[in-house]
Amino acid sequence: MSQKKPILIFIPILMLLCIVLAISITFFGHPHGWSEKALLQQINHGANNVALPTKSGWRTWDKALIVCPYATAKSAPVDFQETISTLDTNSSESTQWIIYHTPSGMVTDQLSRNQVDFCYDSRSSTLIDAGQQFSVRKSEGTYRAIAN
Repeated sequence: MSQKKPILIFIPILMLLCIVLAISITFFGHPHGWSEKALLQQINHGANNVALPTKSGWRTWDKALIVCPYATAKSAPVDFQETISTLDTNSSESTQWIIYHTPSGMVTDQLSRNQVDFCYDSRSSTLIDAGQQFSVRKSEGTYRAIAN
């Protein structure tokens, strides 16, 4: 009988940890830069054309907004205005964001412009569809992503 007690205690603890992990992923999303890691993986495998990951976590997305430094909420599509207003787009020229539109809400990823740069010739936002391809070319140590 005493051997069963540790198992009975272990199961609820394991369930609680799974619930905490699921809530953390749902509310806090991914660590910054996960989109960039997926793009760099494609580039490192020799791809000249790359696409953003098809899922943000386990959620698929239908459109995304690439947000460049100094972009404003009022210049963004209506669906994205509330989310873009929470970003500090004036804080640094070295940062860009991707806001993914998913069925359960927006998911934001922050990327450095040092590796893959979507904003080298823009100060605004660019709306893209899932599966959108970008050609990449290296310039001054950074991959510049150009929408096809």
